[in-house]
Amino acid sequence: MKPAISIIIPIFNKREFTLQMLSYLFANTHYHPCELIIIDNNSTDNSETVIKEFFKKCKPYNIAGVYVRNTENKGYSMANNQGARLARGTYLCFLNNDTLPLENWLIELLKCHKHNKAGVTGAKLIIPGAGTIQHAGIKFDQFKYPFHRYFGVDRDVKAVNEDKEYPAVTGACMLVNKKEFLDMGGFDEKYWLGWEDIDLCNRYRENGKTIWYACKSELYHYESMSEGRYSKETDNWYYYSKKWVFK
Repeated sequence: MKPAISIIIPIFNKREFTLQMLSYLFANTHYHPCELIIIDNNSTDNSETVIKEFFKKCKPYNIAGVYVRNTENKGYSMANNQGARLARGTYLCFLNNDTLPLENWLIELLKCHKHNKAGVTGAKLIIPGAGTIQHAGIKFDQFKYPFHRYFGVDRDVKAVNEDKEYPAVTGACMLVNKKEFLDMGGFDEKYWLGWEDIDLCNRYRENGKTIWYACKSELYHYESMSEGRYSKETDNWYYYSKKWVFK
């Protein structure tokens, strides 16, 4: 059966986070049919073995698990684009391995996306332990710099429990239509682990598409657990600012 949604997860080491995420994902993902595509950017921590073992144990679930190992670290953008090309689903859900998907997260994400005819839809991301908001939509300040509108507020505040249109959402959990995403050119591969999600949202809006926040799609997010997360931050910002701030 052709999957309706392909969940794409790029990884580089951090196998403990990947396994924890997979446990939550398989327990709390009830939308079928869907497929799971893990793109491993040449991890050196035995991620391949433990992930394949996990997939074997989860055969009773109606989620097809696909594992692809690259011979080098191709970065976040390229790995996600690679997964998108391999995906068989009508929709793509880009998901970080440092998230913990909660009950009905995927159903609610798709429901908001379809209802609002969105180009991109993002989820509510909650800081583990604190129970406060990490992401509930992204806005831009007067200098065109993106910021999390409700970072640190309580997850039960009314303002973060309404579906809303925003200029951008984070790529930690992001849903798009596969054809539209590929037609848009996918993630810009000139970025290295940073700013590519905001760039993508900008391009969608430039093409008349809307960006939505799905308040009922909830995940815990440890944030910035990827190795080398800020290693190219200056280069990324310089490239982004040339495209979108000073153009």
